[in-house]
Amino acid sequence: MRALVIGGTGPTGPDVLDALLSRSYDVTILHRGLHEPDDVPALRAVEHIHADPHFREPLAAAIGDREFDVVIAMYGRMVLNADVFAGRCAQFISVGGNPAHSGHLNHRSNFPRGLQILADEQSPTVSGGPSSRDRFAAKVLEAETVVMAAHNDGAFSATHLRYPMIYGTRAKVAFERWAVRRIIDGHRRLLIADSGLSIYSRGAAVNAAHCIGLILDRGVVAAGQIYQCADDRQYSLRQWLELIAAALGAEVEIASAPLELARPIWHLLPTGPLASPHTLVSTAKIKRDLGYHDVVAPRDALVELVQYLAEHPDRTDEAAGDVSAELGVIGALDQLRADLARRFDWEDTDEPVAHWHPYDHPSAPGAE
Repeated sequence: MRALVIGGTGPTGPDVLDALLSRSYDVTILHRGLHEPDDVPALRAVEHIHADPHFREPLAAAIGDREFDVVIAMYGRMVLNADVFAGRCAQFISVGGNPAHSGHLNHRSNFPRGLQILADEQSPTVSGGPSSRDRFAAKVLEAETVVMAAHNDGAFSATHLRYPMIYGTRAKVAFERWAVRRIIDGHRRLLIADSGLSIYSRGAAVNAAHCIGLILDRGVVAAGQIYQCADDRQYSLRQWLELIAAALGAEVEIASAPLELARPIWHLLPTGPLASPHTLVSTAKIKRDLGYHDVVAPRDALVELVQYLAEHPDRTDEAAGDVSAELGVIGALDQLRADLARRFDWEDTDEPVAHWHPYDHPSAPGAE
């Protein structure tokens, strides 16, 4: 069985290659050749084609008259990929993302604001809009729409997979790197927006690749379907930070600021401050149809990532951010808290409300 992976060197690429090789596929990857990591065995074990999948001419020229049993398109322009490989592969697996959902990238484009909590594959998708975020989200939706249209036209048997936020040693999101960097540098009070209550659907790279493996194994069931994937267990941003600190043997204190005042850490928000603060999606469909369950527990995958980052501090340089600005906001919050406590005579207590629920607990029968 011949497989072509468009991409293959990104966050989940090596794990996808492992999934293919373990199933005895003859694998070729097509990428621009900008990243040739020599420490990934799977990348050394497969044929490489160097071409830019963002443009038709170099893509078509690089492929020539070759045909494949399966094409896994993880990179480039999906509309172009679907067109070039129409009639040239039996199975086409495309990888997109959750920005296709209404309100994901622009919380103002949905009502109520933000992404529907536990949005599933049938939830409302983007309908365009004036902002660049709306236009980008529309492109994400267009990609999966074109792939499904090609499937319906008989060009190939297609399945589209919406990735969550991927974490791992090759992931591009900087939150884990920032947290590890701050803790290793000795910081124990860390600035976070809105008490870290935001929840972003996350997926360990190996778990996301496992989803592609399940699609390969159950191609008939998966044909013509759109699936969302994510780890079985999800955590809030605050919990994620606590897990990172625990993996480093440290205790940290959260310094919470409203999103509007947490500007020094806006760069850590995976889709920026205008996006939905919650991107929790449902994965019930892929569990029901394909039997998905995590192959690695999120906490174990995170510990492995944290240990890697601790051993490779250079990987955290890009996430350093502006320490002085973060400390400045934390100091201003402390001053505001002290000023308000003096002004309103607030007591420093962990139990600010004496009667925290409305039900009676009489001390004797018939007592008030």
